[in-house]
Formats: sequence, structure tokens, C-alpha cells
Amino acid sequence: MRVLVTGGGGYIGSVLKTRKVSFEKAERSLPGFIRKWFLEEELAEVLDAYRQFQLKREHLYSDHFTTLNSYKRLLLKKKIRPDFRWAEEPSS
Repeated sequence: MRVLVTGGGGYIGSVLKTRKVSFEKAERSLPGFIRKWFLEEELAEVLDAYRQFQLKREHLYSDHFTTLNSYKRLLLKKKIRPDFRWAEEPSS
């Protein structure tokens, strides 16, 4: 089985990642190997959680979940330099 997972919807300035997953080697190498999780079931679980907690698209793309947005914000506020090092040592 091969699964290709790509970003859907649209590109909103975050890092688009693609993952290829294959269980063929495990199925060949491990007698009796049975997958416990399936993509469709996991996606349904994530969707159910989004509905349960009433999450919206803007939550997913907020600074809380998107590292790139955090970096952009820190760069704009001059908290970090373009080399991504702290502009000043953060106070503890």
C-alpha cells in the first residue's frame, strides 16, 4: 500500500509538506504484520476533533500552529535577526 498525503485547500504562506508512506517493506519483512491505523480513519478523527472544539481555518494557520508565522512576526518586531538568532539575549 502506498499513501500520498499532500496539502489541500490552498497555500497560505506556510510550508507545504508531502509525505509518502509505504508499508510494503514491513509487510514483506514481518510475518503477520497488520497495520493498526489507516489514513481515512485518522483524518476522520482529526475532523471530529476540529468540530468538537469548533476550530476554524484561522486557528490552524495562527502563530500557535505555524512556525513560519512565528518567525515572520519575530523578524518584523526585530526580535530575531535574518540569520534567525536572537537580536538580544532573551531575558530569563
